[in-house]
Amino acid sequence: MNVRAGRVFRSTAFRAVLLAGACTTLACGSTTTSVTGPSGEKCEISVTNNPSELPASGGTGTLTVTTSRDCTWSASTDAPWVSLTATSGQGAATVNYSVLPNPNGTPRRSQIVVAQHSVDVSQAPAPCRYDVSPATVTVDAAEHQVAITVTSPNGCAWTVRSEVPWIGRATPADGTGSATVRFTATANATDARTGTVLVANATVRVNQAAGSAGNPTQPLPPAPTPTPTPTPGTSAASLAPTEGAGTSAPAVPAAAASAAAVAAS
Repeated sequence: MNVRAGRVFRSTAFRAVLLAGACTTLACGSTTTSVTGPSGEKCEISVTNNPSELPASGGTGTLTVTTSRDCTWSASTDAPWVSLTATSGQGAATVNYSVLPNPNGTPRRSQIVVAQHSVDVSQAPAPCRYDVSPATVTVDAAEHQVAITVTSPNGCAWTVRSEVPWIGRATPADGTGSATVRFTATANATDARTGTVLVANATVRVNQAAGSAGNPTQPLPPAPTPTPTPTPGTSAASLAPTEGAGTSAPAVPAAAASAAAVAAS
């Protein structure tokens, strides 16, 4: 009986050891569960922009983000003239943005990035306007270099063109944006004159005085002969010129002359 009991004990102990090893290998009695939400790489996100271009005066646009409700996203832009109402979110959403007025005469473009998706933001150019100062210049007859200031938005191109032959040598002859332009009015030897210079569609008027050969001085007319002053006792009538003075007296007929002689004797 003792031998048999020993055998049973050893068999039971061996089975216990095997069971313990199996439980250790299979992690008996415990379970582990790991739940991972959708990552940004697994989320499908699409972004649309409206409108495709904003006016030069500025305005607002809208980004429409389409994705599943568990997906998170972020939005950003490097353009200082673009502002976002939201920079992050989850699921489908609408993000508004605004742009400042465009001061340049050329269009500009930037991007808004939403979850690694880039969306273009475009803005129209400002209208080109040209102002010149001074708009009227007056110089004497000598040669003069005239300087004017051109004011226009950046990117707006212009050229200088004289409409008269005596104004020229513009420096610079063309350019963009605001600048100082110089041109030369040649010496004037004749009458006073006026010429114009065009900078894009702005006009500069140049008035130049007459030269030494222009508008010669006319001699003064002679002074009128003064009326003689009457002496005392002399009537003004006696000072009046006798009618027919300075002309030959009419011939006296011979018969009339004889009759006068007889009467005298």
